[in-house]
Amino acid sequence: VILGPLLDDDPGTSGTIVQRMLDGGTPMLPRIWVDVVDVRDVAALHVAAMTAQAAGGHRFIAADRPMSFREMTDILRAAFPDRAGKIPRYQAPDWLMRFAALFNGTARDSLAELGPVKRTDTGPARALLGRPFVPAEDAAIAMARGLIDNRLV
Repeated sequence: VILGPLLDDDPGTSGTIVQRMLDGGTPMLPRIWVDVVDVRDVAALHVAAMTAQAAGGHRFIAADRPMSFREMTDILRAAFPDRAGKIPRYQAPDWLMRFAALFNGTARDSLAELGPVKRTDTGPARALLGRPFVPAEDAAIAMARGLIDNRLV
């Protein structure tokens, strides 16, 4: 997922995940892990890929690290204690997600992501960027702050 500061009032697909966590739209968390990258790193990598001769013809997977939805909500709860009551605390068991998928399209779309962490090799992107990625925690907090500042939650 691509998180970080917003430029306008459109949170995008990734931002909607954080938005639903903040506004109480997600009652329980699926056992899902996502690779988190900050939008500023994505922009910097695009520039680097266009200007570095060696980047031609290559793909670069960009992410600071994998983060579970549960960990993300823990971070958001600590960063925004005034909103902690709406941020989900409990993780839904996989069987409950599979049952919910029978009736809910969002749950159904998430089924393939349930389970263990999927590891990706971000070494080439880190080398191209030439610096560490923005920490996933900071990207999530920046996204939440943008949602709050733009009155989207």
